[in-house]
Amino acid sequence: CTCTLIGCGCAGLLLLVLFGGAGIFYAVMSGMKSSDAYQLAVSSARRSPEVQAQLGEPITEGFWVMGNISIQNDSGSAELSIPLKGPKGSGTLHATAVKASGAWRLTALSLTLDGGGEIRIEQAVEAPPTSLPQATSWVAPHVESHSESHGTPLLPKNEETAE
Repeated sequence: CTCTLIGCGCAGLLLLVLFGGAGIFYAVMSGMKSSDAYQLAVSSARRSPEVQAQLGEPITEGFWVMGNISIQNDSGSAELSIPLKGPKGSGTLHATAVKASGAWRLTALSLTLDGGGEIRIEQAVEAPPTSLPQATSWVAPHVESHSESHGTPLLPKNEETAE
């Protein structure tokens, strides 16, 4: 097979598509991890004595983030599932946050342990206001697996063009 558009074979075209897709995926994951909602959730979990006792220290984040973040001017919302692990165990951090007047506030934060059990994390922390882009959404549709619900990688969506 020959690709006449850019003068390469099928293997070259396949590599171009794979590397392009991987680059987009990496950019989306990096964008999620640098968000204030994500940082607030992870820092709150790391400060929790209950989480420290169950996971041990240091607590590290996994790569595969699921959920969505929607920002419209100085307000927004976020629902995130973040894998965490430590020397004693691992689990998934579930965070729900709202942004009002430019500041993020966690409304729910819990850690589901991989071995079973859940830790509800109490917090009264807000992230300071930031100047993020003005109509940004990150969306991860959910799919069902054999025993529990998991999201898929997050994809950017511009709210001005989304209907």
